[in-house]
Amino acid sequence: MRLPHNLNPFYDHPPTLSRHRKKIRDYLKVTPWGSKGTDSAQRTAIQAAYRASQTMNYVADIINVVIEDLVTKRFELPSFHTLDRLVRHTRARVNWGIFEKVNNSLEEKGLIKNIESLLTVEKEEVYSAYQKLKQIPKAPTITHFKEQIEHHAWLMSLGSMDFCLEDITKVKIKQFAEEAKSLDISNLNDLSSPKRYTLIACLIHRAQQSTKDSLGTFICKTLSSVHKQAKRELEKLKTQY
Repeated sequence: MRLPHNLNPFYDHPPTLSRHRKKIRDYLKVTPWGSKGTDSAQRTAIQAAYRASQTMNYVADIINVVIEDLVTKRFELPSFHTLDRLVRHTRARVNWGIFEKVNNSLEEKGLIKNIESLLTVEKEEVYSAYQKLKQIPKAPTITHFKEQIEHHAWLMSLGSMDFCLEDITKVKIKQFAEEAKSLDISNLNDLSSPKRYTLIACLIHRAQQSTKDSLGTFICKTLSSVHKQAKRELEKLKTQY
């Protein structure tokens, strides 16, 4: 257009700006963000955020899903601040529903007292059992095998969390467990009871799974070693006879 590079676009008359903006939207077949009705951009964004929050927990991931849905349905994108606030609010509502449901299941199964016991420091102990819960499984060796069996028995004594978490996706359980792992007892006590119990339940569930995996890996390695040794003995017997 042979315009100078430092030209700042402007409008002397605001009505002209509005008219041009409408023309551009009509040409691109884009619906403005501020549209009203059941099929409005905001309602579409909320519905997309609600669906995504059922399986995701990170705000950035949910925002990406919402943006993709808005673009596909040819809606004008709002500011990032607007999207961020909308997603956080929707995710909070979805998560609160999950926390309440898990809390009720834990109460029904009588597992609340087991979770509460993790947050107290017993006499002659330096750390609470919650720190023990956050331990990473040790390498699957014969030296650690007995320790792992004892640790697994302790974890299972806290109760199975499968029934309480059966309606939550694996991705969300993993993210809740990671959040619980990053918090100490004082941070946990600042949370509401339903959220605190849900995060800890997810951490217990993940710890039980990882410990079972570690024990399973040890057994597989041991059997493989025995099998290889038996093959060597068989070859010796074949040579001998």
